Amino acid sequence: MSQLSKRTLTAVFGIIALYFVLTRGGIILRSAIFILSIIGVFELKNAFKNIGINLIMPSIILPTILLFLLRISDMYFKEINLNYSASIFLSLIIAFIFVFREKNTSQDAIYSIFSFFYLPFIFNLINDLEGTYYIYLVFVIAFATDTFAYIVGVTMGRHKLIERVSPNKSVEGAIGGLLGSLLSSLALLTFLGISFNVYMILFLILASIVSQIGDLIASKIKRDCKIKDYGKIFPGHGGVLDRFDSILVVIFMVHILFSIVK
Repeated sequence: MSQLSKRTLTAVFGIIALYFVLTRGGIILRSAIFILSIIGVFELKNAFKNIGINLIMPSIILPTILLFLLRISDMYFKEINLNYSASIFLSLIIAFIFVFREKNTSQDAIYSIFSFFYLPFIFNLINDLEGTYYIYLVFVIAFATDTFAYIVGVTMGRHKLIERVSPNKSVEGAIGGLLGSLLSSLALLTFLGISFNVYMILFLILASIVSQIGDLIASKIKRDCKIKDYGKIFPGHGGVLDRFDSILVVIFMVHILFSIVK
């Protein structure tokens, strides 16, 4: 099977699975985020090992479990204002306990705390968007940006974007991704009967730019760690971080918008 066929088949099954998870929500959504977070953390662990960084896994896994339990609790105790930031504090404390015991370096601790915030913590923010159109907007922005950037880049790309970070990305592709994401997002809002104004349009443009920055951040980490892909869980697409790198930063952006307007 060709690489394109693998990518296409994986994308089709992925979209079906994503639709199922997002529409069902609840325990299914929370469990999916938990599983993907754990897989992604181990991908980061294997990547950072190549540059001499040993992630302190208890400082990532235990707070991730705490987040999962808190997110399950908020399904049944909505009147309680749960503080999810406690998980970051737990990650910090555990990380530096290991440093104080001289099992790891302070650099290991810093990378561990970053890894927890970058993946499990931000990923879990999507739970706050459950039941709103914002949760669909996250994926439309990220996927449309990625898809249109790839199509335009392959067919029209002439000028390199940031060659030392990702040599295959072009300026034309970046512009195509931005425009494709904007049109796709506006089409979604129109389909859902949601009005939008110039501020929403500016936000959608910024979110698409941030999506591409998220992709570049993940690419930079891969180049520094001298790996091609983070994993192989998605045939033709790589690992969790290869597929969700841009989605993570878009979740953060859309969550900010949601927090402002709700």
